[in-house]
Amino acid sequence: MTYSPRWIVERKDKGYRLKAHEAPTGVEGDRVVAFLIDRATGPEDWIITAQPQHGKNVYIIERQDRSSGWVVKEEGDGTFGDPILAKPLIATKSLPPQYLPTELFTFVRIDRDH
Repeated sequence: MTYSPRWIVERKDKGYRLKAHEAPTGVEGDRVVAFLIDRATGPEDWIITAQPQHGKNVYIIERQDRSSGWVVKEEGDGTFGDPILAKPLIATKSLPPQYLPTELFTFVRIDRDH
């Protein structure tokens, strides 16, 4: 059984603040992490872009400068706790672009029918 964690997605001026277990996320080294303590630097606002060519509620998540995005580490088994890396996203040059499965994330609202 795959565990689907609850995330908090907050709309901000320049993107979205994603929180895992109430902790805002950001990049440390090449990993996306949740910051459990307040820090002056660290938490980021992300660009979340729908990818309907990959299915309903499917998105990519990128840094504000679009230099990198969320990528599930390939050795993971798809369960909660798999490391998420911040790496340049790989996509085809086609329209619409095609992304790797490790770069795609599904968002489903839990406060309404989906």
